[in-house]
Amino acid sequence: MTFKIVIIGDRNVGKSSLLRRYAKGEFKDYNPNSFPPIVPEYMYESTVTNDKTSEVAVLIDTVADEDYDDLRPITYNLAKVILVCYSVDDELSFFHVVRKWVPEITKHQSRIPFILVGTKSDLVAKISTNEGKQLAEKLHAAAFLECSSKDGTGIKEVFTTALNIYTRSFAYKRRNKRPCNIM
Repeated sequence: MTFKIVIIGDRNVGKSSLLRRYAKGEFKDYNPNSFPPIVPEYMYESTVTNDKTSEVAVLIDTVADEDYDDLRPITYNLAKVILVCYSVDDELSFFHVVRKWVPEITKHQSRIPFILVGTKSDLVAKISTNEGKQLAEKLHAAAFLECSSKDGTGIKEVFTTALNIYTRSFAYKRRNKRPCNIM
């Protein structure tokens, strides 16, 4: 069985880099003028492991452009965890977490837990770790983490945390419930 993780956030916050770093162990500088369409190369399958279990995760990248505002929520179907990303060096992306991304989740799939992820932690931060933690608490995020796809810091923790959240969920427990045998 697999579980689905969807990643959202503004353009150029490092969503694709985060998924690629975890799934393939690679970092590739992306051209900010390129347009990543929703095609299979923006979907990865990768095994996520914690202390208790190992699960295959389907990692779904999304397009932030307004032209996709009506289509993007379709990717939320059957998701078990959503990663809401902002770049620590981009105040507007942090602002959009509150004004765009969390309201979009709430409107379409309010029961899916989300992790607030500060990306590009290797850069000079305009948003402090404390500000990220406070926002995560205010928005009732399941967790808050920072990471850097460039140097790999915190990448594994993002996906281990997603797995931990999923394995505590009712959906996971129901899926792994042993059938009742009547004798």
